[in-house]
Formats: sequence, C-alpha cells, structure tokens
Amino acid sequence: MTAAQITLNLKSLDFGRTCRTCLTVCDEMLSLESANIVSDKGITVSEMITVCTSLQICKTDKLPQQLCQKCLIALTNSYTFQESCKKSEFILRTYLKTLNNHDYFNINETEPLDLQSLSLDTKPINEVKNFTCDLCSQCFLTSADLKIHRRSHMKNIQHQCKICNQKFSSSSSLCRHIKIHKGIKTHLCNECGKGFTRSDDLTQHMRTHTGEKPYSCTHCPKSFTQSSQLQEHLRAHAAECSFVCTVCGKAFSRYNSLSGHMKIHNGGKTYPCSVCGKTLSSTGALTLHMKTHTGQKDHICTLCGKAFTYAGHLVIHNRIHTGERPYVCKDCGKGFSDSSRLRVHIRSHSGEKPYVCSVCGRGCVTSSELKKHIRIHTGEKPYRCKICSKSYPRSEDLKIHLKTHTNNRDFVCSYCNKGFFQSSTLRVHLRIHTGEKPYKCPTCNKSFSQTGTLAAHLKTH
Repeated sequence: MTAAQITLNLKSLDFGRTCRTCLTVCDEMLSLESANIVSDKGITVSEMITVCTSLQICKTDKLPQQLCQKCLIALTNSYTFQESCKKSEFILRTYLKTLNNHDYFNINETEPLDLQSLSLDTKPINEVKNFTCDLCSQCFLTSADLKIHRRSHMKNIQHQCKICNQKFSSSSSLCRHIKIHKGIKTHLCNECGKGFTRSDDLTQHMRTHTGEKPYSCTHCPKSFTQSSQLQEHLRAHAAECSFVCTVCGKAFSRYNSLSGHMKIHNGGKTYPCSVCGKTLSSTGALTLHMKTHTGQKDHICTLCGKAFTYAGHLVIHNRIHTGERPYVCKDCGKGFSDSSRLRVHIRSHSGEKPYVCSVCGRGCVTSSELKKHIRIHTGEKPYRCKICSKSYPRSEDLKIHLKTHTNNRDFVCSYCNKGFFQSSTLRVHLRIHTGEKPYKCPTCNKSFSQTGTLAAHLKTH
C-alpha cells in the first residue's frame, strides 16, 4: 500500500469509532483511560500499552482514544505475560540469594526449587485458570478476557452519551461518563475538600496527604504513589528513552518530561474557547472555562445560598461560615482561608514583588494589582457609575464613589462623630485628635500627619 493510499484511508476514518492499534471501525470499544482491565491492577489501558510497547499515549494527541475487543484481549495477554516473567525473575533471584553457601555456576540443576521456603505469595507459573462465559460457554485464560468478551453480548443494549455520542455497554458506565461533562465530583477529599469524578482518583489523591507510596522500585529504595510513576522511574534505571517528540525527534525516559517539552512547540495551550478565543491546556480546563460564559454554577452553599462554578471555591467559601483558617503564616501566625491568600501575604514579609510594570518598572505583589496599575498609564477606566457616568480604573474606587450618591458614610469618628466614605480617610482624620504625625522630613526632622503635607514641605528645601 502506498503512502497516498494510507493517507486516503486515514482521512475516511471516524476517530471516535476507530481502534487505536488495528484501525478497525466499530461501535463496541473501550476507552484508553478505562482502569482495572487486569484483575487487581489499578492500571489503565493506555498504561498497559506503554508497558508492552513503549509507545506514549496522550489524551491530547488527537488520535483515537479507544481499543476494540480483539486488541484488548491481545494487550491483556501480553501484559499478563510480562508480569508473569517479571514475577518469575524476582522469585528466581530471591531464591539465589538464599543459597549463600553455593557458587552461582555450581548449583545442582536437578535440585528442586522450594517456593514455600521463599515466603512469597506466588502460584505456579503454568497454572491455567479457565474463565467460562455463562452465556456462550466460551473459555478464557483470564477474568479480564472474560469481562471484555461479555461486552460482545451487550451489542444490542447500547447506552449512548447525548453530548459526545460515545457508546457504553452498561448504564452505570454511561452515568460515570456523563459526570465528566457535567463536572460532577462526588468523591471529596476529607482533608482539603478537593473533588474527583472517580473513587480511584480520590484514592490516589489521598496518598498526597498520608504520604503512602505503595509502588516500590526493586533497584533502589525509592517508592511512588502511582504505578505509572514507577514505570517511568524504571526506565531511568534502564536508560531507556522511549518517549519521542513527534515535532523535533528528541527522546525522553519519562512521559511527563515529554509533556513538558511539548509545551515548547505548542505554547502549552491547545484548546481555544469558541466564545472569547482564550486557549486552555486541556479539554477539562476548557469545559470548566465555558461555565464562566454560560454562568453555570452547580455548587451551592447550603447556609447562605451563594453559588459557585467550581467545587473548590465552595469549599473555601464555607470557611467564612465556619471561621476555619487552615493556612497559617509561619512568620506572624496570621491565618487564611485559602493557600493563595497566604502566598500573597508572605510577600509582605519577604518584600517580593514579582509582577513588574513594563512601562515604569514598578513592582506589584499580585497580577491583579499590576493590571490595575497599568490603567494609570493607559488611562483606561472600565468601571462607570450608572448615575452620573463618571468612570474609574478600579472597582473599589467606584464603590467609594457610589456612596456619595447615597451619602452613606460608614466610617464614623469616635471623638467627634464625623462620618467618612473610606476607612483610610478616617485614619488620617483621627490624627487630628491624637496628634500623631508619622511622616518625618529627612532634612529638618519636622513631622506631618499626611504624606501630601510632607511632600509640599519638602519643596521648601
């Protein structure tokens, strides 16, 4: 077949119904991100392909994201075979270590291998389990093969997603899938409140709090929270660079390294919003972003009724009612309801101002502060009063201005009962009563109650 014929055939493929490995087109497929295909193994189909073929599978590579039943059975057998080989190798090497008084090359070949003495949870490698389909009596080597086969009997019972048209063999699988579109995350972390669509994802996340790392490297003491992380680590021992950039050809031993590298080529953002043109790094991020346009707010506070787009924002909001401030500054002990506020506060101690104005070089603590500052140079005043049409560069300035229309003076002097629109104006006024003059002239040491008065005085020198 020529290259032109291959290109023509690929153009006619429906990637949503095409098998990733054999290019068969059918409706009965299994997603590459499906987990627990192999019994007692928390590993996805894409991870199994990587283990067996060293091919990197990425959600965002715009290629088919599913496998047919035939390829799934072949993949499962290949993965099971590799695991069996690794297990046997481990058993044999452990056995050799027990023979401390024997020379490696002088072991009696007829000496039986006593697996019981190794205290290993293992079974004979040649043990065959017959898993029989109760509908057609066909037998299979593994329970995973049987599970895949049973889906062939479900062809006439199709459960199709109305949003993306993907089909599933059971209503429960469809329900789990729809949660992805709706952003429903019913599995919440008790420690930080973060939500997840699947319980498996929550289990993995909990390890970040407990520090549990169940996947240990057999070559070094290092452990990992996920099996995929261990597989990537093992490639580093083997110096295997199997993840190759399709743009420049550079190879990496870890998929995460390749993902980071790919951002050099695509800017790290490949999913554009059809409303505002903003580009996002993943389909999930794009789905969440679209809610800002539709105004969809699924997460509602049960105490005050306020609604939020993101579950995480609701968790932070609830701390207003509970008074909880779990993020505490190590320097002054001040507590905050979310980590971002703590990070900004810490800069008040360090003096760090990472956001610098490109016009005048002034540093700002936050990006929002810089955005407001830049309006001084551009003259932009996006906040307009609906009563008198006067405009302001900041929303805070507009709020203060609106009080002039209502004559709402919330800040009252405790000495003379005079009212003010702003707390800062009240603070300056109180210095009249207290006699405080915090601003001192560096030349003659004369003090003043306001910076404006000091500035006028400095001109006399």
